[in-house]
Amino acid sequence: MVSDGGTRITSELAGDLRRRLNRMEGHVRGISKMLGRRERCDDILTQVAAIEGATTRVAIRLLDAHLRICMSEAPHSGKGTGGTERFAESLARILGQSRPQPGDRLGGTRGDYC
Repeated sequence: MVSDGGTRITSELAGDLRRRLNRMEGHVRGISKMLGRRERCDDILTQVAAIEGATTRVAIRLLDAHLRICMSEAPHSGKGTGGTERFAESLARILGQSRPQPGDRLGGTRGDYC
């Protein structure tokens, strides 16, 4: 599953993601048709929400695979925390945020962290 230092997904996961993306593509085409018919905004927004939810589920599936592959292989590959770093970067990218740097204050009180 790992080649050239990067995480590769399984063929089963790729198939699942393709099916999800095909459904999303159908929703996008549906929205385009709805716009052409000048349908109600709330009906169009329902479809937009469906796409957003589907996108989130695709990201979660990929992050789950990334975590399982990187975290299970990093200790055996001799790469130390490389998998952890890649996962943290991917998670930050999905969340649209920059990663906290060492020493950053994250807010809350001492007891708020696990």
